[in-house]
Amino acid sequence: MIRFIIEIHLGNKIKQVSSIFISKPGIKLHLKAPFYEFIAWGDPISSSDFQERLGTNPSPEFIVNNLYGHYYYLYFNKNSGELLIGNSLFSILPLYYQYTSKHLTISDNAITIGKHHGIEKVNRQFLLE
Repeated sequence: MIRFIIEIHLGNKIKQVSSIFISKPGIKLHLKAPFYEFIAWGDPISSSDFQERLGTNPSPEFIVNNLYGHYYYLYFNKNSGELLIGNSLFSILPLYYQYTSKHLTISDNAITIGKHHGIEKVNRQFLLE
């Protein structure tokens, strides 16, 4: 498993991508440009022109169709504040989230999110799924 926890405080502007990680994984691909920051962890495999092409087409479709392997990714548009978080083609790696009025928490494990927020009881519906 690739352990990570991302927490975004709603209403606050993201200034640096590193500030939203509560538990940061080993980053395998980190691209910075004047208007965006892109990171991928797990097993991302990119072509030599991926960074150049990402700058002109920063969509989830482009990312999953042009970055290979099994990975999670995060794309942050510095100008608009838009944040894209996802996983590789076919979503083999799980991605869980918890949304409240104060924050959005994202992780590779739902139980990890629960523990992070002090939730001890596991919902029976979650166990069935």
